[in-house]
Amino acid sequence: MTGRADGKALLVTANEGDGTLNIFSARESAPAADLTDPKIVSKSIFWSAVSGLTTDGTFLYAVPDNAWTPSRIWRIDMSGLQNGTVEVDRAIVLRKDGKPVAYDLEGICRTDEGFWLVSEGKTGAENLLLFADEGGAVKAEYPLPETLLAAHGDPKNYGFEGVATADGKTVYVALQRGFDPEKSDAAILRFSVASGTWETAAYPLERHSKNAKKFWMGLSDVVLANPSTLLVVERDKGMGGTAEVKRIYAVDLKGYTDGGRLAKRLVCDIAVERGLLLEKVESLVLLNGHMWIATDNDGAGWTRLLDLGPVR
Repeated sequence: MTGRADGKALLVTANEGDGTLNIFSARESAPAADLTDPKIVSKSIFWSAVSGLTTDGTFLYAVPDNAWTPSRIWRIDMSGLQNGTVEVDRAIVLRKDGKPVAYDLEGICRTDEGFWLVSEGKTGAENLLLFADEGGAVKAEYPLPETLLAAHGDPKNYGFEGVATADGKTVYVALQRGFDPEKSDAAILRFSVASGTWETAAYPLERHSKNAKKFWMGLSDVVLANPSTLLVVERDKGMGGTAEVKRIYAVDLKGYTDGGRLAKRLVCDIAVERGLLLEKVESLVLLNGHMWIATDNDGAGWTRLLDLGPVR
């Protein structure tokens, strides 16, 4: 701790790894709470790597990716929002046949019966649609069928990224970069729980203007605004000066046909409207009619939870 000529206290830290110095000054008074960007806190539960969000209308529920083993669902109490903080107050560990189990969870959707989740695999067949009860017991796993992979290709490690359902009977799943990452389409899959059948429709991706290969485009999450409208998070791999696309689009599901191509409508340009140039806009949830997003920190760094306002 040191001081300046004007009497203000400064905190200086030396960073051994890169040889830099950080200089911090303390605020004389606390800033007003920003309800659109609350601080996430926890009294006793360790958390990070938020890669999917859902809600029951009161609490948010979040999953991490494979940064955490075994897999778990965190509950986030939003009641402190007016004070600018929300609290991770519960962890639900996933169990299969009574034993803790590990997945690479990328999406979550809550229903009255429990949680639909998606796990991203390194090959197409390893991508899993899961159902777990409210206590975290995994009741069903639904992999991509070999017939679908044979017909469309293997997405490899660009697999399941988001899940949405209105009734637990028809489930929509986002395939991050589609069945062929070399093409400019992602895919939205539709799964019928009763029949166990999968359908697929192409989702047109944007293209990075500078380096489309390095800053590739993909889907991060999906949520139903209503039974016939799917909101989709689309983003590039860029950050800071290389970030171009951090957007939410709406897809009219009335036009969904197996093997067809979906149309999209821009709902929110996060980079332009909020100046958010972080790489991983990873999660989307609707709470009280507002769109909330979270950024994934991959197990380290800063996770932001942002209120983007009502669906337009």
